[in-house]
Amino acid sequence: MTLNYSFSYFMQKPIRYSLTAAACLLAFSAQAQLISNLYSVGDSLTDAGTYAPTTQLFVPDSGRFTTNPGLVWTQYLGQSLGLSSEAAIVNQFGAPTRTPNGGTNYAQGGSRVLLSPGVGVGAGVWFTADPVSSQVDRLLADTGGRIDGKALVTVWAGANDVLTQYGAVGLGLPVPSALGNVGTSAGDLNAQIMRLQAAGAKLILVNTLPDLGVTPFGLSQGPAGAGLLTAMSDTFNQQLLQATAGRNVLVFDTNRVLNDLRARPAAYGFTALNAATQPACLPSGSSSLLCVNPPEADTYVFADGVHPTSATHKVFAQVTLASMRAAGQNSTLAVAPLVAIRQHAQTLEGRLTSGALVVEQPDDSKIVLRPKGHLEMYTALESGRFGASTLGVRMGNEAKTTVVLVGGDITLAPNALAGLVLSHAEGDLSFSENTGGFKTRQTTVGTYATVALSPEWYLNAALAYGDLDFDNIHRDVRLGSTQLLVSSTGQTTGSYASARVGGGYILKAGRFFGGPTLSLTEERVKVKAYTEAPGPLAFSFGDTTYRSRRVSLGFNGTYDVGRIKPFARVSLEKDLNHDPLRVTMGSYASNAITVDGDRPDGLFALATLGVKGLLGGGMQWSLLYSTTVSQNDIRGWSVGAALQVPF
Repeated sequence: MTLNYSFSYFMQKPIRYSLTAAACLLAFSAQAQLISNLYSVGDSLTDAGTYAPTTQLFVPDSGRFTTNPGLVWTQYLGQSLGLSSEAAIVNQFGAPTRTPNGGTNYAQGGSRVLLSPGVGVGAGVWFTADPVSSQVDRLLADTGGRIDGKALVTVWAGANDVLTQYGAVGLGLPVPSALGNVGTSAGDLNAQIMRLQAAGAKLILVNTLPDLGVTPFGLSQGPAGAGLLTAMSDTFNQQLLQATAGRNVLVFDTNRVLNDLRARPAAYGFTALNAATQPACLPSGSSSLLCVNPPEADTYVFADGVHPTSATHKVFAQVTLASMRAAGQNSTLAVAPLVAIRQHAQTLEGRLTSGALVVEQPDDSKIVLRPKGHLEMYTALESGRFGASTLGVRMGNEAKTTVVLVGGDITLAPNALAGLVLSHAEGDLSFSENTGGFKTRQTTVGTYATVALSPEWYLNAALAYGDLDFDNIHRDVRLGSTQLLVSSTGQTTGSYASARVGGGYILKAGRFFGGPTLSLTEERVKVKAYTEAPGPLAFSFGDTTYRSRRVSLGFNGTYDVGRIKPFARVSLEKDLNHDPLRVTMGSYASNAITVDGDRPDGLFALATLGVKGLLGGGMQWSLLYSTTVSQNDIRGWSVGAALQVPF
């Protein structure tokens, strides 16, 4: 009798695990999937048009340090995020001070980190650059001294401090002193980063200084001058990395991308002659601030001696967006194994009811208990498909999983059994927009026990442990006008452990059998740290651990119509663990950021329909289809088949 509804457990919930994994697609928290704001401080590499009101009086469409009227990288990034990155203040012609512009980009061309005047400008004229410290002052004043923890803050500065010290060497300053001053500027920038953190900023992206020695300006200085600029750039970056180590900011190595651009510019679409060494803006040596629509602008890497073209800015924006997505793509590693693991665990539900103590009969008019020492073996095959939509920087995905298991249990007494089960699962997940994916393999072993307290009440318990292998991890991004495919690849391992207790009640009403169930399951998935293969976008990822404390309240029902019996189940699922899933990543393992991930389990319902029947010799088969109810952005289905053989 009760074996009927126990088999409604046996294959009742495969889709839940697929759908659950799809819910965790990015490392930023659920609320942070949509970044609340985009703030920027820095110099001309990020300036969105501070001087445009003045320059446009003389040259229409000018005002940014690039190939105008093109945009800079934060503006392109803002477009991808649905946010603005316009100049926070602008310089009006003849005005000694800035005018608020309502934007969130505080970067200004010529700015140094702490000191004034900036490079290429002078005090008392309309091109007077505020240092980064003053930009932070303005940002905090505009935000009331607090920065939303869901906002992204970009920091890119230091080039003008290097250029200042390079010029000072030409005037007689000893090189060691100049290098020391550059290192001090890096420490000053770290102080501004600390101010931003103290004000509440949690998502801070810091770009390293590009190697000024390989820019068109640097190359024009000859081998000695270029070498000194490279040494100064390296000194700044090394000091910045040391200062920010352990400070929970994402430091991105811009030179990895710049070096790849220089090595193969045509692959990115920069096809001009000497595309990586000659500037697009003419005459050579002029500033890109007044450069508008130069010939074939998008075929050059540099607009002038040190500033990128707008096409290069697009590449940096694409790289930045891919970096933000990387966190979520990596966090999915910790959740995707639950697709198969929970399928395996839920298959055991059929053995965790008092129905497993009963020998199935052609009809339920007679109850026959399994004798002591009676062995039953079973096997099952389950397959699921699931997906989720892209939301902000959280990438959608499409995935499939297959689980094969074998198990058996033996009755220790008329009212008690114990069993062992072994499963092997393989999964294949692809992120939307061709942005990567990974494959999983896992082998799990579990043990369980069921005790009937009475004809109606029963208790159960189960333990499981598994080894995880993650292969062909790849993050893909297409860069430049050619949509060049750049992949970052890696592999790692992990583990799974779970403990569960539960129970239920059996009732009968005519041909209907069923009853309520309640269980509590503790789960832990751990993904070990790994570093992607060397490449322009390669990251290091720290250990990632996902923990769940899941309560399931369900009701099962089977209707006896003969040898073939339909069954159904509805359950309410709730994760009581609200601790964030945390992911640590960065261009360098020592300079990584830890962000809170989106927990995959919420409050939702599951529904299952199936049929089962008897074969000769007491064997039993079952088929089912499952889906989820009331879980936003999730779609999927699962089917399964099982066979049980008594001995």
